[in-house]
Amino acid sequence: MMINNNFNKARQEISSLIGAENVFCDTISCLLNGFDGSPVKSVPQAVLNIKKPETLWPLINLLIKYKIPYTPRACATNHDGAAVPLKGGVILNLKPLNKIEKIDTKKGIAVVQSGVINQDLQEALAEEGFFFAGDPASGAFCTLGANAALNSGGAKTLKYGSTLANVLAADLVTSTGALMHLERNFQGPDLLSLLLKSEGTLCVISRLWLKILPLPKQKITIQADFKNLDQAMKSVEEIIACGIVPSALEALDEIALNTPGKEASLLIELEEESSLEKVKNICARNNVLDFIIVDEKEAKNLWIKRKEACSALARLNKAVISLDPCVARSDLALAIKKIKEILNNYQIKAGIVFHAGDGNIHPNIVCDPSNLYANAQISKAIKEIYAFIGSIGASISAEHGIGIEKRAAMSFMYDEKTLNLMRQIKTILDPFNLANPDKILPLATKSLKEPYASKQKNIIALQEKIKEAKEINIKETLLSEVKEILELDKKNWLVKVQAGCPVSELEAFLNKHKMSLPIDSSFEGTIGKAFAGGAFKTMADFVTELEFILPNGEIYNIGGKNVKNVAGYDLIRFLCGSMGVYALITALTIRVFAKDTKEPLPAKEQGTFSPASIHKSLKSIFDKENKFNKLEDFNVFKLKKQSVEKPRF
Repeated sequence: MMINNNFNKARQEISSLIGAENVFCDTISCLLNGFDGSPVKSVPQAVLNIKKPETLWPLINLLIKYKIPYTPRACATNHDGAAVPLKGGVILNLKPLNKIEKIDTKKGIAVVQSGVINQDLQEALAEEGFFFAGDPASGAFCTLGANAALNSGGAKTLKYGSTLANVLAADLVTSTGALMHLERNFQGPDLLSLLLKSEGTLCVISRLWLKILPLPKQKITIQADFKNLDQAMKSVEEIIACGIVPSALEALDEIALNTPGKEASLLIELEEESSLEKVKNICARNNVLDFIIVDEKEAKNLWIKRKEACSALARLNKAVISLDPCVARSDLALAIKKIKEILNNYQIKAGIVFHAGDGNIHPNIVCDPSNLYANAQISKAIKEIYAFIGSIGASISAEHGIGIEKRAAMSFMYDEKTLNLMRQIKTILDPFNLANPDKILPLATKSLKEPYASKQKNIIALQEKIKEAKEINIKETLLSEVKEILELDKKNWLVKVQAGCPVSELEAFLNKHKMSLPIDSSFEGTIGKAFAGGAFKTMADFVTELEFILPNGEIYNIGGKNVKNVAGYDLIRFLCGSMGVYALITALTIRVFAKDTKEPLPAKEQGTFSPASIHKSLKSIFDKENKFNKLEDFNVFKLKKQSVEKPRF
């Protein structure tokens, strides 16, 4: 235990605030709150039960005042050490914040405290004929606050999006001690997503407003078994390529299935009967062994089997280590073969389950924590896996987060300047490093990734112009020479385009391929303006990669062709609606859909924006010399009053 003498000084004030009965310093309480689903353990000095959301703000300000590290924790089901109090301090036990405060089916909103169990909400919603799209495999025992903090995905991500895509608003306390209510539709940069998905390093969540949806009128569940993985992956590729978006598209390998002779099995859930025959024909072309439409009872059993695959594998030994890289769908077969090759080289047994529709792979490694040699071999294998994932431009984490376990592996994925940008965000918003300290970012490891440099001549020319200028007004005319459509990836249903390309031209190009954008194609302006101008506040849900230039002329590239990425701070979402104040967006990779199969996002009305102090702090990181658009001149698309921010102490 790391002893912080300041806690003893603050203990009386803390007890007065939350009640002495909610302050635990005994050995058993501290030991029981010193671990999560990872192998890492560290004992806190105290455990503080949070029973009322309104106590979080004054409590965190007390902790800041006395310089006491704090770690948010609820059910601690995460795999990577995010809930481990690495520097001791106190655990903020959010599990008592377990009230479902409101379900409004007319408005499609559920208001919940952050400690509500995902499945408890799902069961309450089912009684009303609704569901919440966030559906992680650990839904029976993980909390919604943690789902938001990690941007958890699950089986339904492909069709309905991950957790953040379904969070409408939140009450939270920032690491600077500010109490904020943020909404996704607030204008300006997406501060909500940046703070929420920070694994507790930038804020603590007290309450969430979630988007809820009516239960589908029908569900058709299919089990399709294949002799080899290539046949299964070819089926997945063709299902997506013909414009079908299943509500779930999962896969299990032979170890997870425990069925010799079948290398892979797909679980396919459809909500439109019209797609069934197409899916059947695709699987038949790829030599499916069995194509079974299961009844409702058997479907329920299949999904239970899929969700319990990780814990079932643990019975093969004493424990299981679950990884969660995400690759482009077209790289799935390659990635799985390479991961299996690495594991076999080290004689490591693992079952692999994966969200085939969005390329999220879960190698579940069975192990014995007491076998030191085997654990050393596992560590080497995991490092090789992450190095491989980084080499193909994919993500080391799709939904589990980084925590402690993957910190060093961030160096395979991001170049040094990108890691430093994220470090600066942490430093400016948590200057004393108290909020879940020493998580996410490498502490000492230097990046092993080459610095990003654009290969496009027009982008390089623009970069030089920005370097030489003393002040630049970011507007559409600046991007008049940067408007090329760079790539249409039909296998992964992605288009890469420079920011100056008019939306009308891009949509016309896509229409020739029977595809369309996820936004209203009648928008008059460039694709860069649609993203950075705030016209489409949820457009970031469909952007998988972003290239941008900072005022100092440095160029960055975040993301790739993988649909899910929770590695590090969410700069893609943050820059959505940023209106040239923080960076100049130069290129985007966007998910596209079969024409007329998706309701496009509508554009918002124009208005103004009033920045809070946190926006100004972030401005000092991205634009130290105030060279780009000024915060005080921030004219964007306004919906409603901005966030309420209370001063510290």
